[in-house]
Amino acid sequence: MDSSNNKPLISLYLVNYNYGKYIEESIRSVLNQSYQNFELIIIDDGSEDNSYEIIQQYKSNSKVLTIFQKNKGLVRTNNVALSVARGKYIMRLDADDYLDPKALEKMCEKLEQETDAVLVFPDYFIIDEHGEIVHQYQRFDFKSEELLLEKPAHGAVTMIRTDFLRSVGGYDEDFSCQDGYDLWLKVFKNHKVLNISEPLFYYRQHGSNLTKNQRHLYHTRAEMMSKYVDQNEIEELQVCAIIPVRGSAVDPRSKPFLKVGEKTLIEWTIDEALSAPQIKNVLVTTPDDSLINFLQERYQDKILYHKREVSKAKINSDIMSTLKDANEYLMQLNKNFDALMLLYIEYPFRCQRYIEKAINHMRIYEVDAVESVIEDNSIFYKHDGKGLKPLNPDSYLRLERDDIFKRSGGIHLLKPSIVSKSKSSLDLKTGHIVIDEEASFQVRTQLDIKLANFLAAEREKQ
Repeated sequence: MDSSNNKPLISLYLVNYNYGKYIEESIRSVLNQSYQNFELIIIDDGSEDNSYEIIQQYKSNSKVLTIFQKNKGLVRTNNVALSVARGKYIMRLDADDYLDPKALEKMCEKLEQETDAVLVFPDYFIIDEHGEIVHQYQRFDFKSEELLLEKPAHGAVTMIRTDFLRSVGGYDEDFSCQDGYDLWLKVFKNHKVLNISEPLFYYRQHGSNLTKNQRHLYHTRAEMMSKYVDQNEIEELQVCAIIPVRGSAVDPRSKPFLKVGEKTLIEWTIDEALSAPQIKNVLVTTPDDSLINFLQERYQDKILYHKREVSKAKINSDIMSTLKDANEYLMQLNKNFDALMLLYIEYPFRCQRYIEKAINHMRIYEVDAVESVIEDNSIFYKHDGKGLKPLNPDSYLRLERDDIFKRSGGIHLLKPSIVSKSKSSLDLKTGHIVIDEEASFQVRTQLDIKLANFLAAEREKQ
């Protein structure tokens, strides 16, 4: 690659807000790259620590452009960088992270070789706040494997063709945070993306990371998906929410009338389902007459009621048979749906935004089913008769294929055609939405009830 011309091939911009303790390492990792045809745009977003003094030391470097601004936030700052970038390729580096010495060389080489690709991203090391390597994270190989591309590239250290990024309007300032998901929605279906199965940057995880603010991040992704389906006029799905409740007479653990805050568990679930615009009907299926009477008085004709036979509501009954029974009842009412959403009542803090997110996920990725999950990368063991053995003995190398997701939040969306099939014949393309910790909270024990009431009280204060 020729580095003799005056115009840089790569514009790398470094975003900083109060990362004075890390920024020098980040800057040096850029200036010490094996490939030198780049410009470094350092944007300080109104830091209040010693960042200014550190950045000023590099102001005289011919490769460096410094911008000091009042706090604009990450998204607007991304677009500031895009407006001044001169390179053919553009890439962001956060000031608490740093690059492998060959990162620019290897990523740029990929895009130079494969001119039909719009972006490339590498694997990375996860480090702690002291710089110690915790894990090496390795994604699937995008080129050699046929993948469901529902997990985006990392928001930082993704090299993008600058003209392409400008052609799609840059970063959408309607959203207050970015982890790369908005851009991913714009590229994954109709454009070629590349990855490098080699760790080329060091991603620092600590208390102030954007990604640690789970709820804000996941809710923002949901908003991005809503905007995407509207802008691209993706066909709407007719969805019915089905809420199965055994009732205490059939199952002592079933507590639809249990109060959490000012509402019962069944009301928490129904209210969120009714508030989701894409839910066209809500059906409660139960053998419990007292529950049906309560709901008819509370909701009248806003929801549907299905008196399920006790024999079909036993504790060991298969949930697919419950769904099949409910779907047959809907068909008797001449109500046909594109998708059925199963909602369990034990998750009072599951919100309307996640219900919509699951539906939009099915629309965007064209999957057969969607599950709500939380990521759980704890160390798991199994007993082999001689003692406990870790399921993943190499905890240092985290492969994407080894990511563990736990079903949580009580959202299960699937197409009606699946309901009538036997388990042995099911070969589902299943997508997932990751939800936040509070939305995944399940009420099962007396301690859970106490915690749920505390969380409900905290919500009332907000």
